[in-house]
Amino acid sequence: MKRIIVTDIEWDAPKSVVKRLPNRIVIDVTPDKEYMLEDVHDEAEGVSNYISDQTGWCHYGFCTDVEEVPDEG
Repeated sequence: MKRIIVTDIEWDAPKSVVKRLPNRIVIDVTPDKEYMLEDVHDEAEGVSNYISDQTGWCHYGFCTDVEEVPDEG
């Protein structure tokens, strides 16, 4: 399995809210999210939507890194 590590999120929120928002989000790439790795545009759009859906806040941008997670078993 792979994970997308999202960092350096530039929040579109008041400073008082930004203090409570995560500065790092980890997205486990389950089968329903594999499209995020197919091309750069899909990854950016999918991650952007994921961030907003999970936090309820919009943002101006972010950085990503993909890591391989060893299979358990």
